Amino acid sequence: MDKQDLIFKISTIRTNANLSARKLSLNIDMHDSYINRLESQKDFLPSMEVFF
Repeated sequence: MDKQDLIFKISTIRTNANLSARKLSLNIDMHDSYINRLESQKDFLPSMEVFF
């Protein structure tokens, strides 16, 4: 599994759970835009170490 696959899974699970990107970010104790930035991949792509 690469980063793109993992990001896709996070997005799919979040959407199926009816969670906003902001709510999930806060639930995992990250900045409120963390998941949004992760999913959009505009200016942000963390290393795999951050995921695990």
